[in-house]
Amino acid sequence: GLPIPFQQRLLWVIGKPIYPPTMDNSIIEDSPEFNELTDQFHERFCDQLKDIFDRHKNYYGWGHKTLRIV
Repeated sequence: GLPIPFQQRLLWVIGKPIYPPTMDNSIIEDSPEFNELTDQFHERFCDQLKDIFDRHKNYYGWGHKTLRIV
């Protein structure tokens, strides 16, 4: 085969924006505070991603599927 991509239907949805927390200059990268803020923001992002998937999966015929973020 030739390196020509197969035609695929693109499936996409757009959710609400998630704004990152404001960081003051006293927080140093790789400090416990920085890591905690990063973990909190990552958790919010993953929760929103799961919510978007669960709200729209039936529309795309994926009602039987579960989103697992590894």
